[in-house]
Amino acid sequence: MTIAELIVKSSIHVILVKQDENNPEVIQKPIDFGSGFLLNYLNRTFFVSVSHVTDKNGLITTLETNLPFDEKGPILKTIKGICYFDMINFKNVDPVKSSKDFEDLLQNGKRLDIAFAEITEPIELMQPEIDFGKFKVEAGSKLPLFMDDATTPVEGESYGFYGLIGQDYIGKYLKMTPTFKYGLVYHQTTPYGFYKFLAPSIVRRKDFEGCSGAPILDSQGRIAAIACKVASGTKIIYGFPIQECKRLIDISLKTGIL
Repeated sequence: MTIAELIVKSSIHVILVKQDENNPEVIQKPIDFGSGFLLNYLNRTFFVSVSHVTDKNGLITTLETNLPFDEKGPILKTIKGICYFDMINFKNVDPVKSSKDFEDLLQNGKRLDIAFAEITEPIELMQPEIDFGKFKVEAGSKLPLFMDDATTPVEGESYGFYGLIGQDYIGKYLKMTPTFKYGLVYHQTTPYGFYKFLAPSIVRRKDFEGCSGAPILDSQGRIAAIACKVASGTKIIYGFPIQECKRLIDISLKTGIL
């Protein structure tokens, strides 16, 4: 499998929906969109995304399964028990050694742009065939990433990610455009630890809306960060460090949240 195929097959489309108040089993029209991925860590499976995608009042986070429609329409997988963290004191917190550090992180403050939940039952997610012209992705299963392969971005390496953008309804049909971004290079790390990547050309927000939460992989297929923001009109794309995600998962496991 090529790196391009892995980038596509590891990214999962996230769909936020509203349930019918009178019939909770009926899922209403999708309202918002983003990306995420499955991460294998400590022989457990986690769904990972960013908080600005999944944390929407009154909306339910689901994953697009790409399984054949049933009588109710598209089959979506609901994600429950998502963990969030606030940013207050985050910059000055040393690697967590006690639950006190965890309590400090939960003081009132700006929310960290990271979200995750443990997947405790089998989940079937499919990847439809996509022809990008320069390469083709064969139909198959979505693929998890592994924390053991996580890395820190370095200069001279190329990075990429994938997502679905341009969500638009044509009647009842939801149109989405697959977008594959590659050739990003590491630029610097911000004071709060977020990574800055530089794209090959000037970025426009509309060309990336729907990619937030996608894993950013290097040329060897190792995850380095999670796509979280673009600075429209520049070449800058921000990524949340996968190592910080690991640290927060460790906190959650240690304190019994997961």
